[in-house]
Amino acid sequence: MFGNGDGTFQTPITTSLNFSLPTVVVSADFNGDGNADIAIIGESIAAVLLGNGQGGFENSSTFTDLDGVSGIAVGDVNGDGKPDLVISDVLQGASLWMGNGNGTFNGSELLGGNASDVVVADFNHDGKLDVATAFSDTGIVDVALGNGDGTFQPPLASPTGGGLNG
Repeated sequence: MFGNGDGTFQTPITTSLNFSLPTVVVSADFNGDGNADIAIIGESIAAVLLGNGQGGFENSSTFTDLDGVSGIAVGDVNGDGKPDLVISDVLQGASLWMGNGNGTFNGSELLGGNASDVVVADFNHDGKLDVATAFSDTGIVDVALGNGDGTFQPPLASPTGGGLNG
């Protein structure tokens, strides 16, 4: 919905998805055209939709080999100026998808272990993005410090004092 500048919004522009139960959306310019694009997760799928600058989106990349996708985060983890994605999966763990700068991605495994959510940030203030994954079944948050080139140090576990929902 485009904002009117006064706290109200115009009529929504709708984009149909080819999957059900969308739950989390993140935004970045995945293809470098200056338009906001979105990455969205749904039931056992994640997709990147490229923005047309007018509020509409077209499907660019779809990640379908996910069994229990639960979270998604965006950040340039390898310092090449192109947004990358980290997708958490409660059955397969978190995986890193390196952005090619045109709306497509190359995937690689990052962390294992039933990751229920994920966030990308610079947790140790070294100028390199790190990845934190939460494990709702154990109440543990793992932080993998980034090396700045798309690789990470072994994760450091931080107990949260119980299950994340308890």
